[in-house]
Parts: sequence; structure tokens; C-alpha cells
Amino acid sequence: MNNRKTVSNIVSRSLFSFLQQHDVPAASIHHRTGISSYELTQSDSRISAAQHYRLMVMVEEKRELLFTHYQPDFAMADIFRSWGTLSSLLTNSSTLRQGVENYLKYRSIIGQTDDIQLYENDSQLMLEYRNTGPEILGASLASPLGNFIILAEIISHYDRQTYASIQVTLKGRYSSTRQSQHLSSLLGFSCKMNAARNTLTFSKQHIDRPYEFYNRRLFEIIQKAANDEINTLISLATPLTAQIKNCLRALYQNPIAHQHNPTNEIALICKKMSMPRWTLQRKLLHEGQNFTELLQQTKMEEACRLLQQRHLTLSDISELLGFSSQAAFSRFFRNKMNVSPLRYRNGFAVYEKG
Repeated sequence: MNNRKTVSNIVSRSLFSFLQQHDVPAASIHHRTGISSYELTQSDSRISAAQHYRLMVMVEEKRELLFTHYQPDFAMADIFRSWGTLSSLLTNSSTLRQGVENYLKYRSIIGQTDDIQLYENDSQLMLEYRNTGPEILGASLASPLGNFIILAEIISHYDRQTYASIQVTLKGRYSSTRQSQHLSSLLGFSCKMNAARNTLTFSKQHIDRPYEFYNRRLFEIIQKAANDEINTLISLATPLTAQIKNCLRALYQNPIAHQHNPTNEIALICKKMSMPRWTLQRKLLHEGQNFTELLQQTKMEEACRLLQQRHLTLSDISELLGFSSQAAFSRFFRNKMNVSPLRYRNGFAVYEKG
């Protein structure tokens, strides 16, 4: 689902810089995309699919300038600078086939807002880029060609002869034939514009030939690191509401010496998540939540859980949840559950609101 898809903010910073270099004011980019300066500057941050799509629409408005200054053989170097684990994995695979398959498997480290399908026959392998975003990006040049350039460099790394067999078709087009020819000349392979599909096709002749510099032990170490990064991305894709509730539960289950109150708790959560308060509140609002309601909901859930642990007194539970007194906890619980904590504990937890 698109609301769980994200892109590394490194990509966003690059596209942001491209737009600024071509006279698009920063304020205009922030306003149209909803991407804040904070989100751009944080290390290892992710940008939502919706924000990324809005940014890509702006980039498409400058499509004829996209690859004007492209320099061959720089794509992999850029990946190494930004995503060293991924680059190392792609350049230390056992065969060209594995290098390509690893890109498809682990490219979500860079971004995961689109789809690439692999097809093959007896002589060729074809990769088709499919836009899964707004229809307006269906004829985008930046996204499919950006992926194809990386794939072409992977192919070149393993076999220059195979690189020479690359053929690319793109649904997008430049306004002039000269620009299209210039792009093909820069890349070193044919780029056919205004096609029905975005595809990259190449010869399979050497695709399974063992890579002479392959280091199996190193590959296993790098692969584990890449899997760890993917697992981290999955956790980052968890809605903010769930992340905050998990943080609050951890706070109540492992209390530290501080005065519990909404002001202090939101400060602790913001520190834990490295996020300014206004950003946290804004993102919660986008998910239809606010911190006070979320705090009370989580406290209520934890109160019900703790009341089932009969070795804990009501005073203990009150203290764990940060209430000023047992009486304050009892009032809170009765107001939410329409029954006293003690009766709930004793099995009379019948909630009939109103």
C-alpha cells in the first residue's frame, strides 16, 4: 500500500537540489510537496510516497534538463556514498544475474514507491519499470531511467560485452529528437522514447558466468547488514500512532525517575523519536490522532493489563502510570471504563457507556 511506501530522504535532497539549481524557490518546493526542511536534513530519514510523488511531479516539469549534465559511471559511486551496504552487495554478487536480482530485492533501501518486473526468454532478460503512483507520472522519465542507469552500471561492472547489448524503451519523451539522441550518446546504449512500456533488455549470454572477484564470506556479511536495513525500513513504515504507543508502553513498563505528565511525556517521546513537537503533532493529525487522546488511550490499555497482575497494588499501578495519587488513577479509570479499578480486577469489568 502506498501509505506504507517510503523513499530515502537522500533521494529527495538530490531532487530538491536539482529543482533549486533550475530556479525553483525552496519555499515553493516545501509548499507543494509538504516536505519540511527537518525531514530533508535528518540522517536516515524517509519520505512518504505521497510526498515523493508530489516532488516527482515538480521534477517532471523540468524533465528536459534532467540528464543534461549526466556523467557515465557515476551512479554506482553515488550509491556507494549514500548507501554503502547496498553498493557493496551489488558489486560483490556471485554472478551478473545475482547482482541484478539483489538490486530488485534490496532497492527499497533507496525507495519503494514503484515496481520492477523481470521477464526472460532463451536469449534475453527484460526488466519492466511500472509506475504505481499518480497517472500524471505514467510517462515519467526520471524514475524509470534513474533505475535503468543503476541497472546498466551493475551490468557493466560484471560484463562490458553484456552492457553493449542493452536496449531501453521509455514511455516518456523529450521535445526534440536531438535531445533523445544526446541522451543515448551519453549513456552508451539506445534509448527509444514514446514507447508503450518502460523496459531495459539485455543479452543473457554471460548472465550466469561466475564473477571472478566474488567473496562468498564477505557477501554473507553484507547481505546480513542489508537484511537488517530492510527490517529497519519495515519498522519505520509502521504508522506514527503505533510507534508512539509502543514508546509509551515501554515507558510504563520500565519507568524512569521523572514526573509523569502529558507535557513531560511528549517531550520524552519527541526526544526518543528525534522529532520536534510540532512535527509530531502535525503527523499525528494526518493520522487522525492527537497526543493527549493517544496518551489516555495507552494509559487505559496499560491499566487494564496491569490490573490483571494481582501482585501489583492499586497504588503501584497508579505510580507506574504516572498519576499523582491512587485517587486520581481511580477517577481516571472509572471515567473511562464506568467501573472502579478494583471491581474490574475482581471480574466485574462490564463497560456500558452512557
